[in-house]
Amino acid sequence: MSSIRNKILYQDSLITIEGDNLTLKNYYFPSMSSKKILFANVESIKVYEPSILRGKWRIQGTGDFRTWYPADSSRYKRDKIFVIIYKNKWMRSAFTVENSNNVREILAEKELIK
Repeated sequence: MSSIRNKILYQDSLITIEGDNLTLKNYYFPSMSSKKILFANVESIKVYEPSILRGKWRIQGTGDFRTWYPADSSRYKRDKIFVIIYKNKWMRSAFTVENSNNVREILAEKELIK
């Protein structure tokens, strides 16, 4: 029996959002395994319009050794890029989703969107 805090709030081929965490699918190369991020470890999540500097054409990995992207071969088609700012960490994670409006609403309710 799953608890409310682990209830799936949103899921697509790229991420899963549960009550107290989100999982970035296909994060690590070459295993393509997932990265689970507890919201307690997140300072904020910023939302940007896709651009060359924001990773619009990045399939996976990093361009600046600070912001890391999970695999998404359709990232160039996505309308938003979400960037996770971790508490007390220099590194960031960025991701795209299939329905940015739903994800933005969920993250705003959790007071993570800044």
